[in-house]
Amino acid sequence: MFTLERGTQVEIVMIVNGVRFRVAGGVRCNRAARHVGLEFMNVSPRCTRYISDLIADLQAKQKAEALPAPGPPCK
Repeated sequence: MFTLERGTQVEIVMIVNGVRFRVAGGVRCNRAARHVGLEFMNVSPRCTRYISDLIADLQAKQKAEALPAPGPPCK
């Protein structure tokens, strides 16, 4: 199973609502072999807006579909 160690630097490319953007990040925690907590670093105002919009969209879908809540935040 593939895992990323805490402290690993990554570059994340996302497409949100048809807009492609990339952001640097670092692994802050990992849970089991399938989940990692990422911290975005040096994020431009534009990427911040896209990420905020994505989170809001996902939260709205979660409430509408009654999906299980995510785990607790990384410390």
